[in-house]
Amino acid sequence: MAFVADFLDSWLRKHGEKLARLVNDGDNPFLTELVNYSRNLWISSDFGGGEKFDRVAAVDGGLMKFRLANGGSIIFVSAYAYGCGIEERDFTCVVAYPPSFKYASLLMKSLELKVARKTLKQLSGDGFLLLDGSLYGLLSTPPITPTNSPPDYGELLLRFYEELADFLDEAKRFQVKVVSIAKISSSSSLRDFIISRQHAEEVRRLKELGYIEPRDLETIENILYSAFRNPRQALRTVEKLKTKYAGKLENLFKIISETIFRTPDLLLLKNCFVDEG
Repeated sequence: MAFVADFLDSWLRKHGEKLARLVNDGDNPFLTELVNYSRNLWISSDFGGGEKFDRVAAVDGGLMKFRLANGGSIIFVSAYAYGCGIEERDFTCVVAYPPSFKYASLLMKSLELKVARKTLKQLSGDGFLLLDGSLYGLLSTPPITPTNSPPDYGELLLRFYEELADFLDEAKRFQVKVVSIAKISSSSSLRDFIISRQHAEEVRRLKELGYIEPRDLETIENILYSAFRNPRQALRTVEKLKTKYAGKLENLFKIISETIFRTPDLLLLKNCFVDEG
């Protein structure tokens, strides 16, 4: 990284304007459609400003996991909250089989929320709580048990949802401002929602067109399910249908293509930040 940094300043002085044009003008056209759609979903809200917070706390967590000779893994998870006159912590250890990083990560998130809840009453009224990671990412956690997960992954997922719902309710009840801080967010739930809406609209349009054979129309109706699981295979299917129907499926092709690109929600939402919301 240091080797790159040595040349970055001089390179940007020479090529910076060209790079800016490529960055600003290089969006794919369908991304612009997604952005425009997301603007319609933006909810403006006045959060006020200039408040001074007498009590501030921050929550963080950590985990370690080690493989075991039996093929499983032992997972150590801790979470802690520190602030002015505030110190809360919790710890747990589990053995998981088969090994699963998602399981360990979900366990840590649940424990962080549990510790965060303990701090809310102490921050009641005018407190300020910092969370590590993306709150949007927590809210976007899919209710799906991944393949090859430990048998109790589903039970842990339900506990996570309970902790998250209770935390948000209690933060509102105790009037605590909550801010989550993340270096990056790769969540794409909003993007998936918009694609689903656009796919449904396109299916309705094709039905009204009356040009598509019933068997192919059924394939088009169900293509989104396979696109989220195997987007390249779904795109190949649409390409064949697109050739068969001579340009009638251009919009469908754009929609399914976006399932390959997986544009993060953050890139959609940043274009909506015209006001507080």
